[in-house]
Amino acid sequence: ASEGDRLLAIRLLGRGPASQTEDVSRLGEILRPQFSAPVQQAALDRLKQINNPQVGETLLTGWKNYGPSLRTEVLSALLSRLEWVRDLLGAIQSGRIAAAEVSPVHQQRLLRHSEEKIRKQAGKLFAARNPDRQKLIENYAVVNHLTGNAERGAALYRQNCLACHQLKGEGNSVGPDLGTVADKPVETLLVAILDPNQAFETKYINYTAVTKSGRELSGIIAAETPNSITLRNSGGADEVILRSDLKELTSSKLSLMPEGLETILKPQDMTDLIAYIRK
Repeated sequence: ASEGDRLLAIRLLGRGPASQTEDVSRLGEILRPQFSAPVQQAALDRLKQINNPQVGETLLTGWKNYGPSLRTEVLSALLSRLEWVRDLLGAIQSGRIAAAEVSPVHQQRLLRHSEEKIRKQAGKLFAARNPDRQKLIENYAVVNHLTGNAERGAALYRQNCLACHQLKGEGNSVGPDLGTVADKPVETLLVAILDPNQAFETKYINYTAVTKSGRELSGIIAAETPNSITLRNSGGADEVILRSDLKELTSSKLSLMPEGLETILKPQDMTDLIAYIRK
């Protein structure tokens, strides 16, 4: 069937009560990355109109397969009905969805929800911290009292950060340009470096794609078109994959930025690196 025929057929699904449960499942399948972006959007638009408790669970079931742009739309849909909001919070509570995968905008909506129970549950979920990482960050607070050497920091940047970040015209555009965070407090930089999964933009989530030919690729989704996705790996190289060639696309729930940099960067090294970033 042509894409036009598919779009017309999608608009008819879920209208009859007798077939609604089956149609919700069909629409959920259409959200898979093998389908073009317009077809995915049409299926989501139709699901949003169906007042059925099964819809929330259907949207959550495919979460790990959604690209960043579709995730934003799905989160907005889930927040549109109270029952689906409860499903979303349940998924975060159980670990099916990482709290950091929910954008700050959507977190704010949950924290300001009209229902007090929702506000309280969201407050607990989004305040949760990795205790080991938190202790590590506290141990690195000494950085505030050390003197940094920007020249040594430049060498550390080139060894450890340049593959994924740009700074002062050097590096790759995989993660954020470090020049944009140069004016942030030291505490904020320590969290970003030592506990990268505490909070990050959804566009920096690491995905793994498996093609029908058996290739396995990993990286952030740098671009999406109706018929393809572009994965950018940690070295900055882009790989375009046709949706029709995709066997599977899953998110790791984690930032592409790795944990464990404390094994390489001791407090004085961290001080030097931050001095270079802020120079």
